[in-house]
Amino acid sequence: MRLGKDTASVPLLSTDFDEEAIALSPDGKWMAYQSDETGRTEVFVRPFPNTDAGKTQVSSGGGLAPLWSRDGKELFYLRADKNMMASRVIPAATIGFTEPDVLFHVPDELLAAEALYYTPWDVARDGRFLMARLLGGDSGQSGALVVVENWVEELLARLKVKR
Repeated sequence: MRLGKDTASVPLLSTDFDEEAIALSPDGKWMAYQSDETGRTEVFVRPFPNTDAGKTQVSSGGGLAPLWSRDGKELFYLRADKNMMASRVIPAATIGFTEPDVLFHVPDELLAAEALYYTPWDVARDGRFLMARLLGGDSGQSGALVVVENWVEELLARLKVKR
């Protein structure tokens, strides 16, 4: 639903398959997602918002949890063998991608967060991957989530820096 334009919601994709973990490109022109339409979960990209205007398969051999780089020039995803992959965007009228490169192997303790419905990591402005991991206990246990508001101000106060 486009705010201020539409009066009813319209599905972006309506297929017999499971499409999940949607990631919009930074320029808002492309939608990456994972789908099981090939018989296993793979990463695809479609134009946005006109998702019927084409489709490009990015992964092969399995792919989960797509995430765009901050500048939109790369698409990251987790391959079935737990390697983090990066495919560079080939800009054209229809989007294309280079063969993916292996960035690093993701250890099991970083995969305890569910990656089926959303992408449980992010990429910082400087290109580092930000990932959560369990600190003991079993993965079925829930823990406390601590949210710190105004942490920059608190840090500056502790460092005695004036703004």
